[in-house]
Amino acid sequence: ELVSNYKRIGVFATEATIKSGKYSEELKKYNSNIQVRELASKNWVSIVEGVGKDIEDKRLCIKDEIAKMLEFKPDKIILGCTHYPLVQNEIAEVLGDVQFFNGSPNLAKHLKEVLEEKGLINTSNQKGTIEFIDSSNSELKEKRFFEYLKK
Repeated sequence: ELVSNYKRIGVFATEATIKSGKYSEELKKYNSNIQVRELASKNWVSIVEGVGKDIEDKRLCIKDEIAKMLEFKPDKIILGCTHYPLVQNEIAEVLGDVQFFNGSPNLAKHLKEVLEEKGLINTSNQKGTIEFIDSSNSELKEKRFFEYLKK
């Protein structure tokens, strides 16, 4: 359904994902006439995680980053990174009337299934704890993580 209903699909994803060409390859399997424009940016995660940035700063950064997508005029956008749904409204303001595909809810359901399968879901009435672990051991990333978690 995703591919058959749309003519131009834009993909926002990480550089590694875009370089792999997987989105374009998979979409064209279902509709060889579909046009796909993929866009990666090293700056997106920084923009999304920008602590203290006001919404206008984010809008300006997003608009600058997706200028090439504006020319393409997509009718569907795939948000191919878990960060991107956090700025979906800002993307919509820039791109206008566009449909979004956000795989994050399905990812969350799958995570829950895996945690249940491994017996790692807290079913007691006791409050759990959240521990932030990141390979960079960055205090700034930890601060950003908990700020987003509060939202």
